[in-house]
Amino acid sequence: MKIASVQKDLDWVVAVDSTLCQEFTALALRDPELREIMCELQYDVERTAADILRSLASQHGIELAVPAEQVAPLFLAGVDGLMARYLVLRQDGQNPGQETLPLLDALVNGVLTICLGS
Repeated sequence: MKIASVQKDLDWVVAVDSTLCQEFTALALRDPELREIMCELQYDVERTAADILRSLASQHGIELAVPAEQVAPLFLAGVDGLMARYLVLRQDGQNPGQETLPLLDALVNGVLTICLGS
């Protein structure tokens, strides 16, 4: 399979998955039953992200300066924001991939700085 084809497929999956998630989130703001489901999903994702952060820190002998439970939602919010930005610019016919990667790097570096307390 050619790389261009894989990238096209990946872009489609990201766009569909992210768009659907944002649509469900918007709907959950108006539907109490769906809001409860989305809240549980959000907390599950945050717990999983915090577990990953703690595991990575432990594997590398790093003590987190800020609790993983506080860092995880911050990182996830950053990723959500970058994904929304990507989707908006992509809908406008632009190819935001080239400028999104450095922003993701900056987000990761910022979160690492918070985690390490430096």
